[in-house]
Amino acid sequence: MFKNYVIVLSFLSLFAFSSTAQNSITISKIEGSLCAGTDISVSYSTQGTFNTGNKFKVQYRNLQNNLWRDLQTEGTISPLKVSLPKELDQPANFSYYNFYFRIVGSSPILEGNSFGIISLKGLPSLIINTKENTLINLDEPANVNTQINGFFPMEAMLNDSSKITISSSDLFRFYPQKSGDYFITKISNICGVGTSLGKAKIIVNQVGFKLSSISPSYVCPKSTVSIIYSTQGVFNKDLMLRRHNLIFNIC
Repeated sequence: MFKNYVIVLSFLSLFAFSSTAQNSITISKIEGSLCAGTDISVSYSTQGTFNTGNKFKVQYRNLQNNLWRDLQTEGTISPLKVSLPKELDQPANFSYYNFYFRIVGSSPILEGNSFGIISLKGLPSLIINTKENTLINLDEPANVNTQINGFFPMEAMLNDSSKITISSSDLFRFYPQKSGDYFITKISNICGVGTSLGKAKIIVNQVGFKLSSISPSYVCPKSTVSIIYSTQGVFNKDLMLRRHNLIFNIC
């Protein structure tokens, strides 16, 4: 009796393995804006037979690890409606995020083939990390330390109503016209409105010069050069102007 039990159990195990081995799930297309926090459409095809009550779920993982994460999935036939999370599983300081996708079945339990690489776009996130006061002259840019994530370009509005375009994680500068605390009131990109934290204390020197133009563009010996500039602030009457770091094209 013991031997017959072993034979029957082995036969059932082989049958289950053979049935599962014939099944497959293959993603053929992923469509949508591919922005974090939005829905995408995942088309797929299957081979084999799935049991009644089987459910498909879409998973994704980034290129840096092998951890598959479940995505909210709706539907029982192709295409599936999938919701991307607002915060993508990806290291900081990335403009776009590269992922693999797959579909898993519940009955029988089956992992589909990996599909990718798919680039997802992150919502903008900016943190101002400047702790010390920043001293600048009028009409000079204020460069502050920041941590920026998300898809570029981004549009940011400051609390003085000025707007700036951010094109990379290494470039965040603006032109304050007066001293004060500056922070981002709104930041957005193609995917929508993101988040911002922190502020920078900017001290603006209100006394300065601004060069408008130099003519002619080519300077010959003993010729006259016209320099047009504007001033800001109050200067002494005996102020003398000196040439400083002016570059000319010589005839």
